[in-house]
Amino acid sequence: MNIGNMYGGALNRLFCLAMAVACYTCQAQDVYVASSYDELRAMLQDPGVEIIELRADITVAESAKADGSGLYMSGRYVEIRGAWHPVHITSDDGCKRAFYVAGGGQLILFNIKVHNVGTCDESDCHGGGVHLADGSLIGGDAVIWDNCKACGFGGAVYGNVDADVNFQVGAVFTNNQAGWAGGAVFQENC
Repeated sequence: MNIGNMYGGALNRLFCLAMAVACYTCQAQDVYVASSYDELRAMLQDPGVEIIELRADITVAESAKADGSGLYMSGRYVEIRGAWHPVHITSDDGCKRAFYVAGGGQLILFNIKVHNVGTCDESDCHGGGVHLADGSLIGGDAVIWDNCKACGFGGAVYGNVDADVNFQVGAVFTNNQAGWAGGAVFQENC
C-alpha cells in the first residue's frame, strides 16, 4: 500500500480549495451600482468606492468644477463600468462638463459614451468632457467621446502639464470641438 497516493489526492484537493479561497479573497472587490446622477455623484465623492457599475443613462445636472461641484473626484482610483455598451453620460443643454478629476485621481471608464457635454463659461472653459488637474489620469476602454465642446482647450479631454491621458485601443473621438485648440484632446506641453 502506497501511503503517499492514499493521502496525496486528499491533500491536493485541500491545497486547491485553500488556494481558490485565497485567490477569491484577494481579488474580490465591491461593485457599487448607480442608476442616477445623484447616486453617481455621491459614489465619486465616497472614498470607499472604487468600482461603479452604471445601470442607466446619466444626464449631468451641473457642470463638474474644481470647487467640487458636479461629477468631481480627487486623489483616488475609480472605475466606472457601463452595464451594457455604451451607457450614455450626457447633458440636456451641451453646456455641462461631465467630469473633473483632481489631486492625482485616476478615472477609468469602460463601456461609456460621453456626449453632448461641454463648457460654455469663459471663466471655466477647458475640457468639455473631462478636465484633468494636478497630475490626474483618465483611461479605459470602449469609451466614445462624441459631440463634446469646450470654449477653451480640449473639446473632449483637457489635461494640465502633469496629467495623463491613457486610453486603450477602444477609445473613439467624434465631432468634438474646442474654441482654441485640441478638438478631441489637449494636454499642456505635449
